[in-house]
Amino acid sequence: MVFSYRDMMVTPAAVRQGNAFAATARIQDLNGLERSVRLPGEFANVEEAIRFAIAAGFEYIDCDRGC
Repeated sequence: MVFSYRDMMVTPAAVRQGNAFAATARIQDLNGLERSVRLPGEFANVEEAIRFAIAAGFEYIDCDRGC
């Protein structure tokens, strides 16, 4: 599942860590520059991790452009 946001593509993912899940987001701009962001926290299920990855990926883009 890939989301387009502000001319960038965000691919959220969840990684299993024992009994919990961690969230990551891969962000790619139109020039092909790609960053992978590992997000803090552990989640009880994959759905929560994915939702967090989507929101955090969008926030990362906004901060990267405006901070």
